[in-house]
Amino acid sequence: MNDEKQAFAKNSNYMTSNPPNGSLFYRISESIRNIADTRPHGKYTVQDIDNIIASASADTNAVQPGDISASIEHDEDGDIPMFDLNDETDIQLISNYLSNQRGLEENSTVHSKQQIDDRIPLLNPTTLKTVFVVDTNFIISHLNTLENLRSLSNTYHHLIVVPSTVIQELDGLKKNSDVVREGNTNKEQGRTIGALARWGNDWIYKNLANLDSGLIGQKLKQRLNADCIKDDSILDCCLYFKEVLNCFVILLSNDKNLCTKALTEDILTVSFRRGMDANLIASKAYEENQLRFGNPPTPMVSTHHHDSASYSDTPGMETTRLSQGELLQSIFEQVKSTVFFAIDQALRKEYGEDIEFIDYDPGKLNTLASASHYIYTFWVSVFSGFFIHSKIKKDDWKKLPTILLSKPTSLDELKTFKQFWEDVLHFLFTSFSNEQKQVLEEQVNSWTKCIKSASA
Repeated sequence: MNDEKQAFAKNSNYMTSNPPNGSLFYRISESIRNIADTRPHGKYTVQDIDNIIASASADTNAVQPGDISASIEHDEDGDIPMFDLNDETDIQLISNYLSNQRGLEENSTVHSKQQIDDRIPLLNPTTLKTVFVVDTNFIISHLNTLENLRSLSNTYHHLIVVPSTVIQELDGLKKNSDVVREGNTNKEQGRTIGALARWGNDWIYKNLANLDSGLIGQKLKQRLNADCIKDDSILDCCLYFKEVLNCFVILLSNDKNLCTKALTEDILTVSFRRGMDANLIASKAYEENQLRFGNPPTPMVSTHHHDSASYSDTPGMETTRLSQGELLQSIFEQVKSTVFFAIDQALRKEYGEDIEFIDYDPGKLNTLASASHYIYTFWVSVFSGFFIHSKIKKDDWKKLPTILLSKPTSLDELKTFKQFWEDVLHFLFTSFSNEQKQVLEEQVNSWTKCIKSASA
């Protein structure tokens, strides 16, 4: 660390003796002296300093961590300062300011969406069903709470998601000179929104660089409506993780208008309340998750491992006549195998690399009850489109009769079982190749022929 940076880290007045002539520090010092010379009693304000720093920073090509132009006081370990705003007036000030900013001209974005997405690593996170989507005002006002919430992600199995719009807005606020108060000590009074936004940006960057941090950014493709802007784009992010990735989503925001929109979409919200902390938020979210969803049902048996890579004709009935018991077992196993394959392929086609993020375990797709569970769970995002022309609805998958889920015990039960799953498979195979559809038809014809022969 050079002398200039050492002095900056140790001196709260940002001043050193004998600054290097021509340096950024020297230019800022000279600007402050010029202002002081024109003011009564040589006084100048924090806002004057922020404006000078912002102006000087604009003339530099790059800002390095620890430079004065960054206007961020790191602690001895180089960490970002973490604290929360406790004054409701200041919290409302920030919320109102952001609302007004979102109401300005729509074309005044700092970066394109593609540039924002390039800063977010392609993550392949583990299955974490509870997702906290965080608004800009919450990052600025409650960074300490968010850091504590992030540190609890492994304990309570949740994930913090930062929408791309929030990264844009923080970037646009980094030079804002409006002053707010944080805490009750003199040292923490007079922070600017710009400084708080820069701390928030540093916090996001630090944790995005760590794949196991419990925080991810919204990717460019993770949108239901790419044309959404401002707070609607944050709501769109919530809905994507709720409806497409099948997560339990909670919005963290102090924007009452955005929270109202979220509640209308059945998305829970958390806003500032005096005395709240990360442990309370995490524990209540976990309890609500368990209350609403519990754990997915555990398969009763594990006798089959389907092949998710390809589908070919399962060996049909042998030419020699099977006993009735053998026939029932053989068709039952073939139906299961084909259903498992169709469901697995539909999920993989929809989610691609994100399939490891959703609540899907191929190893647990080993009973028709578990198959029904996955169709029900991913009905909105995946399977509803397959059954548009069918009478079967989402709730039907939650209460299929036993005769359709277990091995038939008679030819009459087998006929009912085969007819239902034959219809289901035809719907599930609508997007498959013609060759795969032909294999399915041959399979179904084999079942029909054997049942007819056994009934003769």
